[in-house]
Amino acid sequence: MPTMRDMLTPEVLAGMEKWMDGLVPVRSLPQAVNEALADWLTGQGTLPSSDCSEEERDQDRWA
Repeated sequence: MPTMRDMLTPEVLAGMEKWMDGLVPVRSLPQAVNEALADWLTGQGTLPSSDCSEEERDQDRWA
C-alpha cells in the first residue's frame, strides 16, 4: 500500500516538508496535509471557518 509520501509529487512533498519544519507542535505528514487541505478548503468556502470553538461546531452539527 502506498504511503502519503508516495502519493505526493516530489515538489509538493518538498514544500510540505519545508512548511512542516516551522510548525509547533510538530505534526506528522498526514496531519500536516490534512491541516493544509482544510485551510485551503475553508478559504474556498467549502468548509466552514474554524473561528468558532469545537463545542460550537459540535452543537451546530446536531442542530
